[in-house]
Amino acid sequence: TSAAAAIYTKEGKPLVDGELLVNHDYADSLELIATDGPLAYYSGTIGKRLVEDWSDNGGLVTEDDLATYQVEIQNPLRGTYRGFTVSDTPPPSGGITLIEVLNILEGYDLSSMGHNTSEYIHVLSQALKAGFVDRAKYLGDPEFIDIPVDMLISKEHAANWRTLIDRGEDFNVASTHSTNDSGTTHLSIVDNTGNCVSLTHTNGLCSGVVTPGLGFLQNNYMLAFDPMPGNPNSIAPGKKRTTAALPCMIFRGGRPFMVVGAPGGSYIMSSVLQTILNVIDHGMTA
Repeated sequence: TSAAAAIYTKEGKPLVDGELLVNHDYADSLELIATDGPLAYYSGTIGKRLVEDWSDNGGLVTEDDLATYQVEIQNPLRGTYRGFTVSDTPPPSGGITLIEVLNILEGYDLSSMGHNTSEYIHVLSQALKAGFVDRAKYLGDPEFIDIPVDMLISKEHAANWRTLIDRGEDFNVASTHSTNDSGTTHLSIVDNTGNCVSLTHTNGLCSGVVTPGLGFLQNNYMLAFDPMPGNPNSIAPGKKRTTAALPCMIFRGGRPFMVVGAPGGSYIMSSVLQTILNVIDHGMTA
């Protein structure tokens, strides 16, 4: 949009390294939020400007959509891996797939295979593919579809996948829309009294749209939905899209052992998984 071009270009060309980027509108938006709190966005000045812009350009999000938005506080999903407790985000995020893949891998002696040997990589990749097969088949917004959570994170289901892997079967994995995005930030935090936070925040991939006067890029996370109807993650009004994000905490004996997560779109799963395996199975530091 022209508002985005005014911020990120100079004489019609993108800014280059070393050029000064000045964004007064964004500073004003942040000041409004600092002064008025979240209501500045959801029902105040910023929200009203957004809705006007969307309405003028054929957008579907309404003022009521913003004003009635509520944060959901959910209970974590829990699994176990080699005596550790894995605490992760419930559907439609990636936590359920992480626990499932860890359950599959728990049946192999990964440390004796050796880090990144051909045997290790084969087992690791097949377990990930198994998890992504189930992700495509079952994962969506639990308010819209029934997800067999208990089955997917059970040790019995993992054993069934190991039987197929050991038999040499291969699995067809649905392609993902997101690759190595740069719109995600992850923070793993532990303070000096033992409080822990695992936080993943994502914009997906920015759309290039800036509402005049507001200064910030809007996301395009509709791309995380399945565009075909009739599937678990198909688009529907009020529905949450699936995400690969999986901020995670691991406990040993009831005490925090590891706080982990990552950016990276569809690579988040394999990145977080290998970080956990490197520490628990291969004795590495974080």
